[in-house]
Amino acid sequence: MSKPICEGPAYSIMVNSLRSPKTKTEYSRYLTAFADWKDVKSLDDLLVNDNEKLVKSDIMKYLLFLKDEKQLSSSTRSGVLSAIKHFYEMNDITLPWLQLQKFIGEHETVTEDRAYIYEEIQILLGIADIKYKAIILLMCSSAIRVGFIHSLKVGHLNKIPIHNIYKISVYKKSRQEYYTFCSPECYNAINAYLSHRKAIGEGITPDSPLFRIDQQTDIELIKDAQPLTYSAVKSRLRLLLLRSGLAKRHPINENNKNGRRRNEVASAHGYRKFAITQMGRAKMDGEIREMLAGHKKWNYVYLKYSEEDLLQEYLKAVNLLTINEENRLKVKVNELEQKNLEIAQLKQQMEEMQEAKRDEENEIDELAKKFERMEAYFNNKLDK
Repeated sequence: MSKPICEGPAYSIMVNSLRSPKTKTEYSRYLTAFADWKDVKSLDDLLVNDNEKLVKSDIMKYLLFLKDEKQLSSSTRSGVLSAIKHFYEMNDITLPWLQLQKFIGEHETVTEDRAYIYEEIQILLGIADIKYKAIILLMCSSAIRVGFIHSLKVGHLNKIPIHNIYKISVYKKSRQEYYTFCSPECYNAINAYLSHRKAIGEGITPDSPLFRIDQQTDIELIKDAQPLTYSAVKSRLRLLLLRSGLAKRHPINENNKNGRRRNEVASAHGYRKFAITQMGRAKMDGEIREMLAGHKKWNYVYLKYSEEDLLQEYLKAVNLLTINEENRLKVKVNELEQKNLEIAQLKQQMEEMQEAKRDEENEIDELAKKFERMEAYFNNKLDK
C-alpha cells in the first residue's frame, strides 16, 4: 500500500493551526507513519472511527509498537504522541491524553551525547557522493538541523565573496527565521554540486531545492527538480555510517528485535553537535553561538547584534569548522596573509604619518627661519 496522503479537511485544520514550518513537517511525518501503521489511505480516515475506547486502544498499541518493535527513543515517541494529540484535538475529539502519556515511559538515553570527531567525518566524506559531501559539510560547519535540509532552497543562500562563505537563511519567512553561515570548504562543495546539476541540464533558480532527488537520464525530470525528503536524508546518513564501518547493526535478538544500532554518536545530530562544539572551542561569543545554532530562547538577542557582529564571531571558528587538513591549512594561510596585509597597511600608514610629521616639522623650521630673518631685518632697520 502506498503512503497515506497528507490532505483533506481534517488534515488541513490541523496543519494550518501550526505556526512553525518545522512543526508542520514533523507532525505531518509522524501522522503519516501512524496512518500507514493503521493501513488507511489518508489522514482524514483516522477520524472514521470515533469510538473513544477503540481510538485510545489504537494509539496505545502504536506507542508500544514504536517502543518495542521500532525501539524509538522516549523523546521521539513523545513527539509522535504530541502530533496525534494535536490532530485529534483540532478535530474536536477528546481522549484521555494523560493516560496515554503513561505509555511513553521515563526518558532514556539512546546514544552517548558526543559529537563526531574530525577523523570520523573525513572517513564519511571519503565515501559520500558529491551531494552528501555538501550536506555533511553544511551540517558540520553551520550547525543546521538535519530536519531542515530538505526544506532548503538555493535562494536561501547569499554569497559573501570576500570570505568565500554563504550566509544561510533558516526557516525563512517564519517567526523562527534565523541565519547562520557555512565554511569556505562547504561553500566550495555546494558550488561543485550545483555546477554538476547545471552540467546535466537543470536550470537552477532561487526556488530550486538546494538538495534534490537524483535524476540522471530523463531530461524532463532533470528540469523538474524535486527536493529530498527528510526520511531520505536520515536514511542515507545512516547508510553512510554503516558503510564506513563507524557503526554496526547489532544482531536481532529478544532485546534488539529489529537490529537497531546503539552507537556512541547520532548519525545526523552528531554533525550539529560537532559544529556547536567547535564554535565553543573557538571562544565564540556564547549568545552569538546560540543564535547561529538556532536555539529559540536566544532569538531576542538579534536586537543587540548586527550581521557583521555575527559574521566576525563566526569567522573565529572557521578553521575549527573545516574538516580537511589541507583546507584547514589554507584557511590558516589566508588568515596569516590577511594579518600580514593588515600589518603592512598599518606600517604604511605609520610611514605616511611619520613623513607627514617630518614635512610638518620642516615647514615649522622654515617658518622659524623666515621669522628669524624678518626679526633681524627689522632690528637692523631700528638700529639705523
